[in-house]
Amino acid sequence: MAGATAASKSKQIADKIEAMSMAIKQGDPFNLFSWKQLERELESIKGQPENYGHYLLNSAALWGIRGDEAEISKFLNIYVGKLGKDWNWHAVRASLTPFLGKADGVAEMLEFGYPKDSRDVLAAVAELCTQSGFFLSSKKILDDLQEYDPEFAENLVVSNFSFVKNAAHYMLENELGEISVAERITHLSKVMVCEGVHLSKYNVIANKFGITFEFAVNAEVERLVDLNMLISDRLAADFSDSLSQHLSVGVVPWEDV
Repeated sequence: MAGATAASKSKQIADKIEAMSMAIKQGDPFNLFSWKQLERELESIKGQPENYGHYLLNSAALWGIRGDEAEISKFLNIYVGKLGKDWNWHAVRASLTPFLGKADGVAEMLEFGYPKDSRDVLAAVAELCTQSGFFLSSKKILDDLQEYDPEFAENLVVSNFSFVKNAAHYMLENELGEISVAERITHLSKVMVCEGVHLSKYNVIANKFGITFEFAVNAEVERLVDLNMLISDRLAADFSDSLSQHLSVGVVPWEDV
């Protein structure tokens, strides 16, 4: 009974962290008091052997809300040292890719392999890929979901992933490497995090003219202009390839997405 209670406590904390993350994505301000309360709740299960892995991964996710790369990496690295690189580790690390600014988290998750017997997992993996620019992989995952649960997949594509097919088609037609696209988007995601932007929503437009990836930012027009100028400067300074002919990245008002 004690084990079941410990497991339920871990799940409750994870659900609270997810709820906080979702609230911020929907536009709620970051609440430091609530965040610290969750940190204390995680500390309460740290000493439970059966929950130590949950403690580490949930701590990484909690620090992801604050965009703290050092703390995220610390907890992920401790997990690897103690428990290895299992599916749970890959999934959490991939979910934190925008805060880490590197595409390898999603790439290694895909290489490790994802469960194909859960529609919720497939939908989550498709989202992880899409938010990081892995549009070809997202298309494949949605195809897997179509085979597993056609009705659910069709509704999900309409509501969340209507652009994926066009983005994947454009990349194939123009021979764009998925890693190159993802590296650019994840790099600029980290730039936004460093500017204090909560990466809550994004928009993708894909057609025969190219792919546009837009971060939704809740800010005044002047701030949006400054962020777009920063993105342009960082693209010019950090990338020398011709991908900008095919991929545009910028910010748009929160209410436009």
